[in-house]
Amino acid sequence: MNCLKNIITLVLFLTPAIIFAQENTFILKGHVEHFSNGKVILTSKDGNIRDSTKTVNGNFTFKGKLQNPVYAYLRIGDNLQQVSFFLESKNMRVELNKDSLQNAVFSGSPETNSWEDYRKVFHKISMRAGPYYHLVDSLNKASNGKLDSSDKAISKAALDKLQDYDMKMHKQYVLQHKNSVVCPFIIIDHFVNYFEFKQAEELFALVTPAIKNSFYGKKLSDAIKIANRTTIGTSPTFSQIDSAGKVMNLQDFRGQYVLVDFWASWCGPCRRENPNVLAAYKKYHPLGFTVVGVSLDNNKKAWLNAVHHDNLEWTQLCDLKGWENEAAVKFGVKVVPTNFLLDKNGKIIAKNLRGEDLQNKLKDLLK
Repeated sequence: MNCLKNIITLVLFLTPAIIFAQENTFILKGHVEHFSNGKVILTSKDGNIRDSTKTVNGNFTFKGKLQNPVYAYLRIGDNLQQVSFFLESKNMRVELNKDSLQNAVFSGSPETNSWEDYRKVFHKISMRAGPYYHLVDSLNKASNGKLDSSDKAISKAALDKLQDYDMKMHKQYVLQHKNSVVCPFIIIDHFVNYFEFKQAEELFALVTPAIKNSFYGKKLSDAIKIANRTTIGTSPTFSQIDSAGKVMNLQDFRGQYVLVDFWASWCGPCRRENPNVLAAYKKYHPLGFTVVGVSLDNNKKAWLNAVHHDNLEWTQLCDLKGWENEAAVKFGVKVVPTNFLLDKNGKIIAKNLRGEDLQNKLKDLLK
């Protein structure tokens, strides 16, 4: 009898551990049409996963530990195309064709089902965006890039209409999928990464408490907290080494209007914007304006070569940590170029001013 009691006790003790282990294990099985023997690659930055396996008669299996559902990719052989989905601690399956990965069919993953629903929503938004970009392109070509007030009004009205539709579609999606981790993921990707925090907070308020406490929910919450530290009226500060090896503090520039410009040598849009920043610097520097460039490079030679090539005359800072640049993390920078305009007291008064907008703002401030 005592032996039986001991066995029962042991079973009761082990059962939760077994269940926990199963709950944190993912199994992804699949078949690739027209790819009998080759390599399949599984990647998830958020899940710290990079794995590969060989197909046998087109079949493959991935198995591993996973604490939370994460955005992931599958790639077949040397094909540069990849298919995105949500990897979660379940028995999942996917049917693939190596020549048309976009037609992959997943099963056993509720989060991937939610992701597929979102892709349909995003497609509708993209179809609306096409005519807007065509309109802007036509206006720019007709005016040689010098839009008059009428053209600007037409462009703004079209953009406002597109943004209203975009927000409407995202709100509908979140309301229909409020218990899916896809919601905070797409809010980060579509709104937070482009500094649209007002919309992000409005949408985040619609999800369930469990999703707010999920992996992506916590990431979104942290991003909003960072944004609130660098919102209009706040006075952020940081220190970093300049191109001469000297430690510079943002507070050293008090008394001037300062554009904190986050960029990188490898960033095409940044390099195209540099001439505009240079023109603003040359025109308004004598009147009390300066620029502090913060590079997200991790290669010192590439960084300094770009500074020289683009004739960037202002202070240049870089800790060579790439996207983990301490100032960029503090400011919540997710895309480059990104900039913040500070007043003479170090308070943020504007964000992401480029081209004509930067010139107009400085003209108003430094009359």
